[in-house]
Amino acid sequence: MTDIRRKIWGKLPDGTPVYKYIMTNASGASVTLSNIGAGIVSIMVPDKNGKLGDVVLGYNKPESYLYDGPCCGKVPGRFANRIAKGKFTLDGKEYTLPINNGENHLHGGPEGFHNKVWESRKHNGMVEFKYTSPDGEMGYPGNLTVVTRYSWSDDNELKMTFSAKSDAKTVINLVNHVYFNLNGGKGNIKRHRTYPYRPYRSCCRHTDGFPQSQNYRKGYRQGFPCTQLRKGIRLLLGSRQLRGRTAQRGR
Repeated sequence: MTDIRRKIWGKLPDGTPVYKYIMTNASGASVTLSNIGAGIVSIMVPDKNGKLGDVVLGYNKPESYLYDGPCCGKVPGRFANRIAKGKFTLDGKEYTLPINNGENHLHGGPEGFHNKVWESRKHNGMVEFKYTSPDGEMGYPGNLTVVTRYSWSDDNELKMTFSAKSDAKTVINLVNHVYFNLNGGKGNIKRHRTYPYRPYRSCCRHTDGFPQSQNYRKGYRQGFPCTQLRKGIRLLLGSRQLRGRTAQRGR
């Protein structure tokens, strides 16, 4: 059974507490999470000789997770990746978003979900993070509540589940932006062998260079027009072999 402990990691300048959640399984392998951006701070798993090592990149201080360029280990949003020219159209209405990546909108903008302190708790053997994005935040329509849940098994299986509910039609694309180095943080990843999950929708190459789903149009990423979303990803980290798959997505 996984042991979950919460610790105060620090405080932001305004006094907001930053928490670490440490999930440890029966073998001693562990995952450390933070309520800044619902992020993954570390994943300690054994190599083929049983030696534990941290296989994700991260920072030593909590304040380093705010407004970092790489979005390290966190959940960006409301829309992960780029929206070309910072514009999209939904139900005939055009929305304009802040530009923060060349001429494009990236990861929900400069005040995206990854730069927010989420509500957090231990719940049903998992760690749960919740963030409520008000209507109009970073230009997006609808009051949106997002929940990210993490569980950690004795088989070194980290499961992330995302759910979201909006009171109006909106666009959303949730993901965790973690960086892996299966050498335990040593050296590069050039000889890594990974098994990525297949995207939910087939993609094609758009003329502006962005990977586009077949139903993306007019040069922007439309995303998932929805009022409810559920999405899951599993990572199996036994012996430091990384595997991922889409578990569930719906509207």
